[in-house]
Amino acid sequence: MARSIEENIKIILDALSKESREKGINASSTGDQLAGATNLTAGEINDAVTLLVESGLAEWIRTLGSAPYTFRAVTITPRGKYEHERAESIPSQTPESITMPIRPPVPIGSPYGFQDEDWEAVSGSKANLGKFV
Repeated sequence: MARSIEENIKIILDALSKESREKGINASSTGDQLAGATNLTAGEINDAVTLLVESGLAEWIRTLGSAPYTFRAVTITPRGKYEHERAESIPSQTPESITMPIRPPVPIGSPYGFQDEDWEAVSGSKANLGKFV
């Protein structure tokens, strides 16, 4: 039976946390290393790592030639370490019942790089559309 994405996320986060504790602060794992440590398929690893990165719990390095994985290496972030420790510290729950806070990506600013004064200029222009200068 296939595991849920949420279970896969927990498994990958646990593997990244162990790697970080063993090898130090800048420890990273490749897709093959994660597959060996977790017994997940490449697709399951890709989905879990993508969601971890989008929620700020991990960072990745992406390059060409890393198939079947969508990344070259992945590293746990301080936020990821904190969430893993927080999840482990809840004594009344089993690891399977702990929910990880996976948040959707937050857009940063305008796609055009507008600042507040730019928006003021646009609003002023729109207000004066029917007037001749």
